Amino acid sequence: MGKTLIIGHRGAGGEAPENTLAGIKRSIEIGVDRIEIDVRLTADKKVVVVHDSSLRRINGDATRIKNMSYAELLKIDFGAHYSSNFHGEHLPLLEEVLDLTKGKNTLLIEIKNRRESHPGLERRTWEIVKNAQAENDAIFQSFDDNSLFALRDMNISSPIHKLFATFVPIRPYYAGSNLHYKKFKRYDFVDEVGLKQGYVNRKVVSKIHQMGKKVNVWTVNKPNKMIRLSNMGVDGIITDFPTLAIKTLR
Repeated sequence: MGKTLIIGHRGAGGEAPENTLAGIKRSIEIGVDRIEIDVRLTADKKVVVVHDSSLRRINGDATRIKNMSYAELLKIDFGAHYSSNFHGEHLPLLEEVLDLTKGKNTLLIEIKNRRESHPGLERRTWEIVKNAQAENDAIFQSFDDNSLFALRDMNISSPIHKLFATFVPIRPYYAGSNLHYKKFKRYDFVDEVGLKQGYVNRKVVSKIHQMGKKVNVWTVNKPNKMIRLSNMGVDGIITDFPTLAIKTLR
């Protein structure tokens, strides 16, 4: 079995509150190859590390992240809903995460701009990475083609990855055994692709490899699936349980 990269999903979302400093520290401690996070913009244009567009899963509040200032968000406990052991975890800024990961791990930054518009998110995120001199420790990815092409047109020096999420050929993303391979020509600037695990088989992996791109699969949390995908030749597994993945694949 060749080495398959182990990528902590949202930090280590099954072992600590997702997208928190605690989760990111956990992934660093156990030795993952990469750490995946999500970023959005606040009302005062801070780049924060959070997956959902609202606080509903955190505290039942439907208020949108983009409509709140960072000062308002700092008042919210982002750890207590997961476990009392994580009481007091705050919503981190991208700068705080880079302070932890720079020189220690590769940060896989997902631009969350698919269903909700965050004008300027791509440029602001890149500015923060560049100012931290973390270009070599960061990778950008998104489902949204507009975000990917914006990053390409900015001539960023960090790698860019494309996420796919469905069988059905609905723009702007394509995936599955009926993958529209011709559409890949538009992603000539993309180094790797991320596929949902249910749409991955050996033929898909082989075809994408033939096109010169690597394949990462999300979100893989069961040992038997980790082993099966690794044996298929996928290049990376994105998981909520990186400790389990390391025990299974290393």
